[in-house]
Amino acid sequence: MNAGCSAGRGWLTWALTVLLLAGPWSADVDAGGGPENVVVVVNRESQASLAIANEFVRLRHIPPSNVVYVAKPPSVERVTVDVFRQMILLPVLKAIDERKLIGQIDYVVYSADLPYTIDARRDLRKAKPPRIFTPIAAITGLTYLYRFVVDRNPAYLSMNANRYMRRPLIAKGSAPLTRDEAQSYRDAMKRIEQTKWDEASALIADLVKQHPKNNHMLYNLACCHARQGKPDEALDTLRRAVEAGWMNHRHAQADKDFESIRSRKEFKQLIEGMKNITFGVQPTRGFRNSYEWDAKGNAVPTGGQRYMLSTMLAVTSGRGNTVAEALACLRRAASADGTRPKGTIYFMQNGNVRSTTRDWAFKSAAAMLAKLGVKAEIAQGVLPKGKPDVQGAVIGTAGFRWKACGSTILPGAICEHLTSFGGVLRKKAGQTPLTEFIRHGAAGASGTVTEPLAIAAKFPSPFIQVHYARGCTLAEAFYQSVHGPYQLLIVGDPLCRPWARIPQVAVEGVKAGDTVKGQLALRPTVTDRKPSAIHHFELFLDGLHVATCAPGKQLKLDTTQHADGAHELRVVAVAADAAPRAAPIETQGRLILPVTVSNHGRKLVLIAPKQRTIPADQPLTLTARLNGASEITVFHNARRVGVVPGEQGKMEIDPKRLGLGRVVLYAIGTLTEPATALVRSQPLVLDVQAAAK
Repeated sequence: MNAGCSAGRGWLTWALTVLLLAGPWSADVDAGGGPENVVVVVNRESQASLAIANEFVRLRHIPPSNVVYVAKPPSVERVTVDVFRQMILLPVLKAIDERKLIGQIDYVVYSADLPYTIDARRDLRKAKPPRIFTPIAAITGLTYLYRFVVDRNPAYLSMNANRYMRRPLIAKGSAPLTRDEAQSYRDAMKRIEQTKWDEASALIADLVKQHPKNNHMLYNLACCHARQGKPDEALDTLRRAVEAGWMNHRHAQADKDFESIRSRKEFKQLIEGMKNITFGVQPTRGFRNSYEWDAKGNAVPTGGQRYMLSTMLAVTSGRGNTVAEALACLRRAASADGTRPKGTIYFMQNGNVRSTTRDWAFKSAAAMLAKLGVKAEIAQGVLPKGKPDVQGAVIGTAGFRWKACGSTILPGAICEHLTSFGGVLRKKAGQTPLTEFIRHGAAGASGTVTEPLAIAAKFPSPFIQVHYARGCTLAEAFYQSVHGPYQLLIVGDPLCRPWARIPQVAVEGVKAGDTVKGQLALRPTVTDRKPSAIHHFELFLDGLHVATCAPGKQLKLDTTQHADGAHELRVVAVAADAAPRAAPIETQGRLILPVTVSNHGRKLVLIAPKQRTIPADQPLTLTARLNGASEITVFHNARRVGVVPGEQGKMEIDPKRLGLGRVVLYAIGTLTEPATALVRSQPLVLDVQAAAK
């Protein structure tokens, strides 16, 4: 890993100017945080992708309508941004729109065997960004920044692109730069690179007059003063930078620009002062795609930026995990939900730049965890040694073997290390990949997909563990912790939430297995807390949002507007779970109720072999029957896998199309009279197993 530019010089750059020009992408979204809010993207021709998606759908109760199958990409490792846009991103967004899900999707989650590395050079056109903005991106980072990618706007390369990032509260803040100011600051950075200190100093000094609390500008101005032989001005300006929020004592102490003042008593005092700073971050927030975020990290009604949470469930190519390891990871993650674990978060400190880049925040993050009742330890070394209780780890090292450290990763843990090739998963890439953490039990891990040049803004801050411990999902914790996520590949279960206090939902007016008709009036409540602790309830029918009500009110559904046959009701409670003077995390709990609608007495029968365990190498024969049908279609999730013309008949399905694991099939019949009326079958639950060798 290269040290790259001074940490104070990489934050306000060419990409910031582009970001200032970015316009909004319209979408109306008002829910999030649970399976109804997740779209799972599957490579339809990959057995690994199918099997991993099947298990995630089972574990997380993802609705059938929320699974999108895409064509096999040219590579499962690296494609161009044009291929990513045309073959994956745009088809997924189109499916969300066509299925009327655009009002509820907050997560786009990729199964295995989809390209995790995206070559973004085509979007730069003739622009030439600084070296730190290497135009190689991760599929998860670009999906999070999807609005820019759709518009071919390279603002996604910015180190300030993520306004959902929770910022340190010590920083006093500064107004965004105008286009001319951003250009002037770029010019100043060029002068610094050319060692033209007088010219750089003059440019930055003028900018500081308009932005007196911009700690990065002040830091660079202090560097210029020191290089100009102005020690008193350098120390005074560095002091102002610290007061405005500069706190990276390791970087300042090692910065060659301060060689002339390093022995001064005042400089040493400033360094010690930085070491002893403890600070908080902006309040942890639940994520919604509908929320817009301004430049200060505040949610605003309009005029801000929108995002889409994204992870990969697994990478199984190259240096990735085996399918068995990926499935084990998902199962362990799901088992951790709401357990409020008693393990320890380890912040590993050593002299490696991969550790020193982030250790300035260790003390503050550990203090915040302690206030939450979560154990945290700042330990010396590369890995925690002989620890049976690793509930999370922030590590900085190029290479390691987890097994050799003798520690145990507990279910639900986020473990990650800052290194150059943690997300480079092709064979023989060098350094230890993020998949080592997954292999040994972590629910999620991350790494950059190319050399990041030691830019801290490209990696999660130590406060990722704080947001997680406050009850956020794994994906929410990651994206609240990284300024510029475009190169960060995040792998794991996005919905894992070990510290969430999950509402327990009950409903009056319907029970699981009921046959219903006419108007339904459901009165939802919770059994584990006062009704006032719930912000609102939501009703979903077959995964689609249909109603919302306040506590004490009713959720209403007119079943006459829906097909006869099997349906699934989901009642979701969204908690008003903000701590005093904090923002809501909006933890969800749900009750899933299968029901049968019978307004017209119509019945579609779907029959499978008595043996529900299906060998993958033998055809699956189904029989379907519906009186008066013009056609009967069988679906796996939201894709057609078989058709019977007319009222009854048989069909054969290749189980390989379904993938290994538990699959749920259902049929929808179209009637000739009344024209286009639909009828749904009861679901068939099958287990597809690998062929005997």
